[in-house]
Order: sequence, then structure tokens, then C-alpha cells
Amino acid sequence: MSLRQVLLDTETTGLNARGGDRIIEIGCLELVNRRLTGNCLHRYVNPERESEPGALAVHGLTSEFLADKPKFAEIAAEVREFVAGDPQRSVRCRVPGRRIRAAGLARAR
Repeated sequence: MSLRQVLLDTETTGLNARGGDRIIEIGCLELVNRRLTGNCLHRYVNPERESEPGALAVHGLTSEFLADKPKFAEIAAEVREFVAGDPQRSVRCRVPGRRIRAAGLARAR
């Protein structure tokens, strides 16, 4: 039996998803039986808001760079499909996994 896992990493506009901070970058790596498969997903996202100064100092992703990127609602189905049915592990995740919905997926419905 194969065990599929997805490693998930995000960058956000800040640390307060409930206060309106949003995902601006998401990366997912697939592992099967704890080995990388080469299957991955990486997207930049237009958050439709400015990043907090502290967050910008960490990730350096400016509003100008993100302006022509898709909004999260435009990539949400692709992210859901990639992680569907598999345990996810967050890696340096700025928005803890339980709050990914608040920062993007719930808003995209």
C-alpha cells in the first residue's frame, strides 16, 4: 500500500487570516512512501491587498510583482485537486494548516 503525502508551504500578506491577510504564494510537493515524486504545484497569487511591512521583509513579494497573478479563487480548484484526500504537512507555513481555509480556500468557494 502506498502512502501519499503533500508538503505545503505558503507565504502570506501577514499573520492574521481572520483580519484579512491572504496567501500570496503556495507550493506543494508530493511524496509517496516518503520519497519525492517530482509532482509539485507552485503558484503566486494576487491578494488584492498590500502585504504587512514585516511580511514583505520576509518574502519580498511586492504588490507590483503580484498584480498580474491570478486571484486565489482562480487557482483554488487546482490546489484542492492536488491535495485532495491526502494528509498535508505544513513546512514553515505562515498560515497554519487549519487556517488555510480562512486565508483562501473558504473565500474561493
